[in-house]
Amino acid sequence: MTSSRKSLLATTIIAGLAIMAPSLAMAQSQTSQTQTQQEEDDAAKDDAAQVDEVVVTGSRIRRNEFTSTQPVQIITARESSLEGLVDPAEILQSSTAAANAGQINNYFTGFLTPNGGPGANTISLRGLGAQRTLVLINGRRAGPAGARGQVGPTDLNTIPSSMIERYEILTDGASSVYGSDAVAGVINIITKTNIDGGAFDAYTSQPLESGGDEYQVSGSWGKTWDRGYLSIGADYYERKPLLFGDRDVFACPQVNVYADPNLTIRADVVDSATGTYKCQTITAGLFTLYGGTYGNGTDFAPDANAVAGGGPTGCDMNGYRQVVAFTTGAGACAVTAARGTAFRRAMFERTPTDNPMYASRTAVSPVKRTSFTAFAGYDLTPDIELFGELLLNRRESEQNSFRQLFPGLVGYLGTSPDQPLNPFGTFYDFTIAAPSNADQQVDYTRVVGGARGTLNVGKGFDWELVGQYSKSKAEYGSTFLYADRFEASLGDDGCDESVLITATACPTGGVDYYSPAALSGDLSAADRDFLLGYAVGTTEYIHQYVEGSIAGDLFNLPAGPIGAAVGFQLRKEEIDDTPSEEERGGIFAGSTSAVRTAGSDTIKEVFAEFEIPVIRNVPFIDSFTINASGRYSDYESYGSNSTYKIGFNWAINSQFRIRGSEGTSFRAPALYEQFLGNQSGFLSQAAIDPCRNWGLSTNETLRTNCAADGIPETYGNGQSSSATVITGGGRENLQPETAETQSLGIIWTPTFINLNIALDYFKVEISDQVDNFGAAGILAGCYLSNNFATEPLCTLFDRNPNTAALRPNEIITVRDNYVNIARQLSEGLDLTARYSKEFSFGDLTINARASYILEWEDQYLLDEEPNQLVDQIGNPKYVANASARFERNDYTYTWSVDYIPESSNDRFYASNTGTYFGQPIFYQRTAGEYFLHSASIQKRIDRWTLTLGARNIFNEISNPTSSSGGGRGAGNVPLSSQYDYLGRRLFLNVSKTF
Repeated sequence: MTSSRKSLLATTIIAGLAIMAPSLAMAQSQTSQTQTQQEEDDAAKDDAAQVDEVVVTGSRIRRNEFTSTQPVQIITARESSLEGLVDPAEILQSSTAAANAGQINNYFTGFLTPNGGPGANTISLRGLGAQRTLVLINGRRAGPAGARGQVGPTDLNTIPSSMIERYEILTDGASSVYGSDAVAGVINIITKTNIDGGAFDAYTSQPLESGGDEYQVSGSWGKTWDRGYLSIGADYYERKPLLFGDRDVFACPQVNVYADPNLTIRADVVDSATGTYKCQTITAGLFTLYGGTYGNGTDFAPDANAVAGGGPTGCDMNGYRQVVAFTTGAGACAVTAARGTAFRRAMFERTPTDNPMYASRTAVSPVKRTSFTAFAGYDLTPDIELFGELLLNRRESEQNSFRQLFPGLVGYLGTSPDQPLNPFGTFYDFTIAAPSNADQQVDYTRVVGGARGTLNVGKGFDWELVGQYSKSKAEYGSTFLYADRFEASLGDDGCDESVLITATACPTGGVDYYSPAALSGDLSAADRDFLLGYAVGTTEYIHQYVEGSIAGDLFNLPAGPIGAAVGFQLRKEEIDDTPSEEERGGIFAGSTSAVRTAGSDTIKEVFAEFEIPVIRNVPFIDSFTINASGRYSDYESYGSNSTYKIGFNWAINSQFRIRGSEGTSFRAPALYEQFLGNQSGFLSQAAIDPCRNWGLSTNETLRTNCAADGIPETYGNGQSSSATVITGGGRENLQPETAETQSLGIIWTPTFINLNIALDYFKVEISDQVDNFGAAGILAGCYLSNNFATEPLCTLFDRNPNTAALRPNEIITVRDNYVNIARQLSEGLDLTARYSKEFSFGDLTINARASYILEWEDQYLLDEEPNQLVDQIGNPKYVANASARFERNDYTYTWSVDYIPESSNDRFYASNTGTYFGQPIFYQRTAGEYFLHSASIQKRIDRWTLTLGARNIFNEISNPTSSSGGGRGAGNVPLSSQYDYLGRRLFLNVSKTF
């Protein structure tokens, strides 16, 4: 692979300090202390020989230079605990290197299936994708874990938080040092090892409203002696569920549209039953009749005898069990042309769009984690150490939700008029709710063993030979609807047994879809047992490798010794996901189905790194060092490739330092991207189809293409079913990704004040990125194409014609396999700052971090305009956080704040105006500024440490009145990991050492 060498001088316009993050490059050593850069420089100058050699994340060379060529941010476990955070996912996702984009955490219950399956928590630096962020434990790859066929990124649930000493975040590409996946950066999780004694720790976080409680209990013990050490630990963590009914912002989703441009006068429909703005959780208890002659919308008496005696004479039966009658065979009563807008709005006031089941859905899914860890080392000789690590982890998680049942799921127009329980004497559709739950148990094992030591040759060389084996084994279950049984229940005589495959008969008398209980989603036990099943699948992922390296000084130059590190790695990865027999057999109705995913890959790599001191102790150059690294990779699946990185570290004087790098990265497609068996899921028509209400669009290309496809300009006003989206691997067509990375930074450590500031510029450009277009991307690319008649994307989905009797104009299927897309680019600035001051009455420390995105875009096709990803809800332009810590005697006082600026989705629309039931309205598509404040007090009493604090002190929840379709993901708020939905909560941590 070749890369155009771009001048780093072009990136020197990195002015514009913003604020934040503990400083510079800290080191990975056997001591738990971290030092500021100024302290490190002073110590090195005073007596360099007495300073321990260390390995900085992003390099394999041990040096006694504490200032790194690489931009690294440090988050210590103590710093996080003082802010009330113990969960590794929350800690890493709130870092400024990650908070500029939405992350995958437990808030995403039911909205998507992430890589690693439901319940997985991942980290994506710069928002470039979790599969492009490499996670290490003590400098070594952490094997993937998770459920279902898309396991690949590290699941942070596998990391036992009680054993973590600190997180080192390398915010630069490092494929030449660590191999594939280190495109956006590297997370290096450093654990506690040389423990001497025992410790017990108990933590709880309690929201002041119900739901979302956290608990953690851990214990550890260690012994260090002359020739070795042993440390063991056990950890239990539990998060209770937060239900949609637990918070007002989730409990009653509303349209939230306004009658005035100042967004002060609501224009929502008021519910006729409650007198408040209409909640739109799920449409259930709705009947749609086909055929017959009915009145022009006059209400009939809500009396069962009236229905049985001749059927309804209008549209409304009563406020909850509603009958909507048609004469056209399609659409809703409300869209009948003769009845007009006023009638349609009045009908919607009485349409049952709120269901009690919604309140039981998990907004934050519950999880339990149990871990056991062990670290050991033994000096076989004075120059050889044997060492090992063991991690055992179990994650148990679940997600509770519901689904809609209606005949269209199995392609039927409605239930038979001849059913004994049919009260209408004609075909009718029903829409009712039923449970849809999922659960996972993931067992993860990681074993590391090896030897390291020193070769007393020349200047001495450090060597290491290590092997690692990790295995993730998961069982995942979910409720499902039997397609054959559902179809049978719609037939004549209450059960059409001729279509049954998985059963021999229906419940006696057939399935009762008409009872008041069924309308509320509470089917009888017999009906539920007949229609619904529970299926269990299994996933196994094995990750293993052997790696050897040797590092040391080669010889001296006038400016110092040349450091070098060389090594190899042999790695094999295997995935085997076997969905349940029911899922593989295709007997599900209207829910995810899949086939087996199985495959493996073998990788052989060699690498080398050199650090060359060029100049030292001349005017304006205290030292100038070049670091160069390269890696050659040979993949069984895709052949060979090479990457490089070259950087410099220029200490101008004792106060100023400039660092920079340029390099390339390489990422072979992950196993799931290659071998994923076809997975089917579902998305709403509104979420993917740009032709809905295309008559209101100002985009002439879209208008022309939708009209050419025969779609009415008002299509989209009625009820609609979800589209089936099929995702699969692309092994035969995929190529590896390549990337070019650049960084340039300036560091200031003034001598007159204990202050460190580092400002770093970064740029990552990925070519041939492996991704899905996404269902919405496929349809948008088709209908916005200037070559609509020949556009290849238009062949990847099926749309019903306007003349179809069932689901006219709707998207039926979208085929969304993994492909190589054109490019993705991320460019921005990171600022880190640290200030400390010792007073006579105590010590003050201030840490601050910020990340500012200059440009972030992706481009699926080379001939299309790039998509701008930055400065929208979920992808803010910049983020910042800061903390102040004051220590006096046995007390520590901490205050911290996270900041997200205002962001808006208005730019995706021609205007923020529209119509709602014929009334001109205005949308709210902006999420305001967001501050999350936390504070704590810590007291040390002998061997006890008590920490009491509050998180989200001012109970900030972002923009609780955003309009539907304006970036809102759940309830009435944007769904993104930057925002806290648990609300104000108190936390307590009690620790004891012995």
